Amino acid sequence: MSFSRLSKRPLLIAAVSFITLSTLTAPASAATVFASGFETGNLSGWTGSAAFTVQSTTVRSGAWAGMASSTGAPSQAWKTFTAQPEVWADTWFNIRSRSTAVWLVAYRKAGGGAILLVGLDGQGRLIARNVATSTTFRSTVNVAAGTWHALSVHLRVGSTGRFDVSLDGSAVTALSRAASFGSTGAGRFAVGDPNSARTYRVAFDDVRVATDAGTSDAGPPTQPMDLAASVVNSSTVDLAWDPSTDDIGVARYDVFRSRDGAAYTRVGSSVAPAFRDGDLAPGTRYWWAVEAVDAAGHRSPRSEPVTATTSTDDGAARVGRWGAPIDVGVVGVHAVVLHTGKVLLFYRTEEATRTALLLDPTSGALTDVSPPVDLRYNMFCSAHVTGPDGQVFIAGGLRWGSTAIGYGTESTAFFDPVSLSWRAGPSMSAARWYPTVTTLPDGDSLVVAGDESPGVRVGAVERLDAASRSLSVLPSSATLEMSSYPRMFVLPDGRMIRVGQERRTLFFDPTKATWAQGPDMLHGARIRGSVILLPGLERILAIGGAAGVSAATTRSTEILDLGTANPSWRASAPMSEPRRNFNAVLLPDGQVFAIGGNRGTTNYDDPVLTPELFDPRTETWSPMAPHTMPRAYHSTAVLLPDGRVLSAGQTNGAGQTTVEMYSPPYLFAGPRPVISGTPSSVSYGASFQIQTADAATIDEITLIRPGTVSHGVDFDQRSVALPFTRGTSAITVRAPPSGAHAPPGWYMLFAVRDGVPSMARWVNVS
Repeated sequence: MSFSRLSKRPLLIAAVSFITLSTLTAPASAATVFASGFETGNLSGWTGSAAFTVQSTTVRSGAWAGMASSTGAPSQAWKTFTAQPEVWADTWFNIRSRSTAVWLVAYRKAGGGAILLVGLDGQGRLIARNVATSTTFRSTVNVAAGTWHALSVHLRVGSTGRFDVSLDGSAVTALSRAASFGSTGAGRFAVGDPNSARTYRVAFDDVRVATDAGTSDAGPPTQPMDLAASVVNSSTVDLAWDPSTDDIGVARYDVFRSRDGAAYTRVGSSVAPAFRDGDLAPGTRYWWAVEAVDAAGHRSPRSEPVTATTSTDDGAARVGRWGAPIDVGVVGVHAVVLHTGKVLLFYRTEEATRTALLLDPTSGALTDVSPPVDLRYNMFCSAHVTGPDGQVFIAGGLRWGSTAIGYGTESTAFFDPVSLSWRAGPSMSAARWYPTVTTLPDGDSLVVAGDESPGVRVGAVERLDAASRSLSVLPSSATLEMSSYPRMFVLPDGRMIRVGQERRTLFFDPTKATWAQGPDMLHGARIRGSVILLPGLERILAIGGAAGVSAATTRSTEILDLGTANPSWRASAPMSEPRRNFNAVLLPDGQVFAIGGNRGTTNYDDPVLTPELFDPRTETWSPMAPHTMPRAYHSTAVLLPDGRVLSAGQTNGAGQTTVEMYSPPYLFAGPRPVISGTPSSVSYGASFQIQTADAATIDEITLIRPGTVSHGVDFDQRSVALPFTRGTSAITVRAPPSGAHAPPGWYMLFAVRDGVPSMARWVNVS
């Protein structure tokens, strides 16, 4: 049983997540108790807890969907109706994120007492609970996140009671049986979970409750008609077609592509009659066709094909180019570029599998490297740096087993990118949630800030000895309570600077364990803004953010020039868009790439899809090619060794587990110089040679420390220009003079000619 709908013109948006303007209508049967798609944009007709909202993103059809979100509070909505002895319900749901069990739908008495609950256990398997007998029934059906599913639940009360559950048109036999539910009829239907001890985000749409089973899904949908293709640019085409009809309802549309009009390959699916096909070749002719699929798996006849040719120039040399989103199965809340060339992505690590993976950005290969559960360390909202030996040090995060956000952990861990193994590190002196870790000039790591519990900040400063892997607490002169994730940088004179999120700039001397006051930022605090130590290591760029958590987001920027006698902040050119919750990435040509974020005052509202490029020489901003997926709170972005930028994460919406890769304009500006040889390690102040046939034309040699990013903070980001002399087939380069210029560890070495970088070579500096 499902729904029929009125067709409306689709609104095209990128990738495979779409919104259509449609109206949910009741089926022909007069047995419908109610049908709702939350299309009023509010909870009219529903009663909802404060945590349950409606939103215009993550919809299945129409312009709105319900969203249950909980980090420790009930989040549900319900409708009350005349009590019935037998009721059928259909509900579409989409698990956006989940770290606990969650109830999805419930039948209740008119007064609210629960009769039957259906949902997921902690492993994501479908379960049901007969509340009258306190009996829970479990299935082996595992429900994937990020996909719309049709859940049908039948309930009959009384001495001959029964319940039946089906998912996506298939009966779940383990959850379908005779049962006693008492004699009180069902008079209320709810979506969401009334339990406060849950952590999840679940979208709901297109709900129908009826007093009969309706018509069985006997036939296939009708053929999709009037398929049309619209060329967006040299790599993207938008498709749209008239909706198909079905005796029950269309579950999805499968899209097929061909290079010759004869052999077709499925390239994606959509729940709406629209699809964006990206990552196409420029100036190439393609054919597409579409099939409709209903919940029972019946397929329509394939549509008549449509053909289009992509354009030859999408302006990539001016604004760059994005690849299509790739679903990697993990939310990239934390991203670390390893000296193996792979990227470590991880999220909440309390589950057994698929909490961390390695992505090979060249081949696209994925390797599950989830830490063992017996490590008992949830690294969600931790801080991390890469040590001199290439191992990743992770500190703090969420208290193990906590169902509430904001409680820190004393745990630390190490990840070895060669053996792909995890091991526990030393415990910190205090639990830290949202701390900062920075690599010091001698290779040790400094741990500052973090919250022990909501509203309780940690002031103690700790130091990890790189050789012994032990932690020690610095003298009390170093103790200082700060806002979460302070931005810390090592300066060439050996001091450190703290910029953001607070207004006051501070200097820290790691040899004396003392703090000193610095100048105040002009804008005030820059909550969830970004801070960059620019190439040259003398200027600090502060970008965007907000003066307070609920204050308006700014597009302003400012610069602190540390090379002057009395450093003070001065205004710089504003961005085109205000943004918070974004990432800023140093590129090999010296420019800064600001990606993602949102304009609104919450974590995700009003996302910014157009990145910008900042040129430190002219202090100007330029808009670049827009990306597909919103990337705001809990997003990450890192520079790859091939010069591209990887964008990932955001714990909201359809693209949470996707990554996108951006090719900056310099990759379309001419042939790249080629490095044929470098030493694998260099010593401070020493000379070394780079072999390249392009030696005579090289303009710059740059070391860039690999990204280690979370919450818009790259904990060790820096770009170090190296002096050099040209030869005929080699360049003689002088290594950084000290660890204050380039803290020990692995770096990506780029040779740049006319702004075009080579592929990076990995060099360990010590």
